[in-house]
Amino acid sequence: MEKNDLTNNSGEVEIPLTVGEISLLLKTQLEKEYRGLFLAGEIQNLTFSASGHYYFNLHGQDCALSCVLFKQYTSAAMTTGLQNGANVWLWGDISYYQKRGQIQLMAKKIQLGDKEGLLKLKLQQLKQKFLAKGYFEVARKKNIPIHPKKIAIVSGLGTAAIRDFITVYTRRSFHYSLLIFPALVQGESAVDSIISALTKIKARPQNDIDLVVVTRGGGSLEDLWCFNDEKLIEYVATQFSIPILSAIGHERDHTLLDLVSDKSLETPSAAAEFLSQRSFDQRGQFYHWVRLLRSQGQNLHNAIKDRKQRYSTERLVSLLRQQLKMEKSRLNNSTQRMAQSFLNRIQMWRYQIEESPKSMQQSLTLKCQQWRHQLEKYQLWLTAHHPKSVMEKGYCLAWDKDGHLIDRASKLKQISELGSLEFYDGKKNL
Repeated sequence: MEKNDLTNNSGEVEIPLTVGEISLLLKTQLEKEYRGLFLAGEIQNLTFSASGHYYFNLHGQDCALSCVLFKQYTSAAMTTGLQNGANVWLWGDISYYQKRGQIQLMAKKIQLGDKEGLLKLKLQQLKQKFLAKGYFEVARKKNIPIHPKKIAIVSGLGTAAIRDFITVYTRRSFHYSLLIFPALVQGESAVDSIISALTKIKARPQNDIDLVVVTRGGGSLEDLWCFNDEKLIEYVATQFSIPILSAIGHERDHTLLDLVSDKSLETPSAAAEFLSQRSFDQRGQFYHWVRLLRSQGQNLHNAIKDRKQRYSTERLVSLLRQQLKMEKSRLNNSTQRMAQSFLNRIQMWRYQIEESPKSMQQSLTLKCQQWRHQLEKYQLWLTAHHPKSVMEKGYCLAWDKDGHLIDRASKLKQISELGSLEFYDGKKNL
């Protein structure tokens, strides 16, 4: 027997639903499940009836929802500014209109608004949610390495943010290892792209990466929304163990990633300065010691040069001549004083002799002879020690052709280098 088309696999006859039954089922289910909705969108196809009801479509990205605002829920303040293209927030319930098979939103409250305001509201809700979970507590934050050896950067490839970070960091740091993990930092795909980059970093060998920097430039709240995304914050807070430093936007920009990260800084440049500070200080100390060593080296060089000049041969000869001149003057003065002293004493003795008896004169005569003999000995001693007396014995001073004194044999390599000889009675050129 041929199988009936109205039977199921068990052989039982299936009874079809009527349109009214499925319509009632949809109405019951939809109006039960979708109540107290809060929506945002753009008004299009706005019309209002003579009875005071407003009809329009609420448009989103590539989609629309039919809406109605009955007169009983309207007010002058609520409907002022309603027009095609206006961004609004709606509160209401889903209704299924069975006669047309149409789903509508039965609006109970409408308010002019924009996407920025909606995002701010959502941001506050997410912030309170994560605060309750303890994701922002200081106790759970990991320490940022003072001098990280290898840094992973998650940012848009070729962006100003990554250029600023690399420029500042490489200028201030002695040594560095920066790994770039490109990711989208704006748009619907940005969250998955950032999580994918973090997952790649996480998959590297343990302790290979010391620190992760997530960075991008400034923008509107919508531009930076991927860094407030619930999925990204949950991943960083619960699945990522490497220290993260966030540097998102400018000083006025704040994201939830800043709060969940182990440290946040205002800009990419500020992050680079913070991470390179210790190396920058060490480089400053290094250059300080280099300058100090150079200064001390120059001082030592100058001291050696000064000492060399002070003890050169020409200077020593000049000092010797000055010393000889001083000794000669001192000896001459001493001789004159001694002679004058003896003359004074002789005169005194002569007076005493003339006034004394003859025996005293004889004694004084003998004494004078002894003193004369002693004076002659002094004169001979002074004459023998006079510089010219040394040269009278056959000694001479040798000078080279440049007029320099030759005081050592090592300075005379050839006899032809002799310029002149200075004897007691004069100087002879060769």
